[in-house]
Amino acid sequence: MARKLSEKQKAQRKYRRSPEWQATRVRYWNSKLPKICFVCLGADMPMDLHHRTYERFGHERLTDLVPVHRKCHKKIHKFHRKNRKMTLWDATAEVRRLTIS
Repeated sequence: MARKLSEKQKAQRKYRRSPEWQATRVRYWNSKLPKICFVCLGADMPMDLHHRTYERFGHERLTDLVPVHRKCHKKIHKFHRKNRKMTLWDATAEVRRLTIS
């Protein structure tokens, strides 16, 4: 059985399907920002864009995002759920450290 989504999660899911988010993704991939996975440093595609922070969610700066493989993205959020005292970005950095060490 699938877990029930909070209102915040529903809003995030809706945004990720929006033309605005798709345009942000296109702007990121067309930018000069890194195109390798922040966690494992692999360059193979496809990749997700992971938010460093949700402070500007819906109005992201491109520098609020980092590319990550789907598998690495899941690792980040799983780690963060178990370590809620850490910021999302600190959890991301820790998963990277654990992955490439």
